[in-house]
Amino acid sequence: MRQAAGGARAADRAATEARPVGWRNGAWALALAGMIILGGGNWTMPLPRLFAQAIAIGVLMAAIAGARDRPARPLATVDWLVVAMLGLFFVHVAPMPPQLWSALPGRGLAVLSDRAVFGTLPWRSLSLDPQASLRSLLMLLPALATYLTVRLGDGARRMAMLGGALLAGLAGVSLAVAQAMLPQAEFLRVLPRGDYAWPVGFFANHNHQAIFLLCLLPLVAARLACPSGYTPSPAERSPAGHSSVGHSTTMLAIAGALLAALTLATASRSGAALLPLALAGTALGWRGHMHGAVLPAGRSARMALLLGLSVTMLLGVSLVWGLGGDGALAAFQRRALPVDGRFEFWPITIDAAMRFWPIGAGIGTFIEAYELYEPLSALGPLYLNHAHNDFLEILLEAGVPGLVLALVGCWELLRAGARAWRGQPGDPQATIRRMATLVLALPILHSLVDYPLRTVAISCLFALAAALVAPERDDQPDTPSDCPVERKRKLH
Repeated sequence: MRQAAGGARAADRAATEARPVGWRNGAWALALAGMIILGGGNWTMPLPRLFAQAIAIGVLMAAIAGARDRPARPLATVDWLVVAMLGLFFVHVAPMPPQLWSALPGRGLAVLSDRAVFGTLPWRSLSLDPQASLRSLLMLLPALATYLTVRLGDGARRMAMLGGALLAGLAGVSLAVAQAMLPQAEFLRVLPRGDYAWPVGFFANHNHQAIFLLCLLPLVAARLACPSGYTPSPAERSPAGHSSVGHSTTMLAIAGALLAALTLATASRSGAALLPLALAGTALGWRGHMHGAVLPAGRSARMALLLGLSVTMLLGVSLVWGLGGDGALAAFQRRALPVDGRFEFWPITIDAAMRFWPIGAGIGTFIEAYELYEPLSALGPLYLNHAHNDFLEILLEAGVPGLVLALVGCWELLRAGARAWRGQPGDPQATIRRMATLVLALPILHSLVDYPLRTVAISCLFALAAALVAPERDDQPDTPSDCPVERKRKLH
């Protein structure tokens, strides 16, 4: 009797503790959805970004406060990369004595200006514009909050954050569909300036809308692989063993068709080029979820993953290049690639980067550094706000240290992705990580011709995927058959 009474009290206590946990997970999801929805604009629209940053500060405080109740675990490599990135920001904004900063490459004009105005050289930071560097750091607050929330949380929180990303995706897709059906409706244009000739959702740039839609497809697959309240048994993991697998496959196919159509409707050539990778990668990962590992074991796995990404990307680029301006789709009706403006200002960016080699001009100072060495022949009524190649922009702003950090990060994520694609059949955790690698690969490849990760919304998706790919920090190790939500329930 006493044991029964104790068990009843424990069950009541567990039920009481579970209720606020559910509310908290709902709050995490809504916070991420809010940051993504508010983060579709660019730097000329500061108010929505300010609201997203305010939410991020609250999320950061809550995530750090909640981490006190969880045991400390060693940092993974991805965690150290985040720490190194924050350390690089500190190096760029820390004051330096004049003997040091004046000897850095590319500071000759600043030396002449200070001597002409002040008669002496004051202390300065490494960055040409430390305020621009601080603004860049503030822009990363939502992504940092997303990453730490997932890394410092449990399985239930991870699934809640995944749900929050899909909630924002549903809002964006609904808005884009409405914009496609009512192209002249002013009330559907949520930002003061945007590429509203196409359905861009809550984004200002049609290229960013395209990559956002492509990232949604693997996230949908990740959520379908681990439905809440259900833990598949070994027999039920077979596609013939349970009807819900077929239903999930049907839902994924419908989502893929809708997202592919909306991506092409944005008229983004980069989106059209990456569409085969998103579709093929999601289909291959879903097949692995039902039947087994996709990549072979051993060191060849990373090379196979890299080769697959390269071949799929090459096919997509060849498709866009070959159809040029003669295709029937909007993405192929624009001017040919060889006359794209990127080929004109990329050499100027490289030349400016060499002037500040190897330290860089400062994070967030692309406009100032580029204009210092922009030739008169390239001047026009508009100015360039980004290099449209994030690796070149990193080289100009952060120099060799920043570029090395970016390349090491790409390599580490490639390694983590290779491990995920060797996962076991029916393991939801392996499937989630496989899909997360696609969410990482798509913006990285897009960054070769654009700057998607410099928007709050896409950087939040990238941070979510990086946290999902990184090794777990849960109190208990993952089990092959359990979704994170189910494992948390069992512990209660």
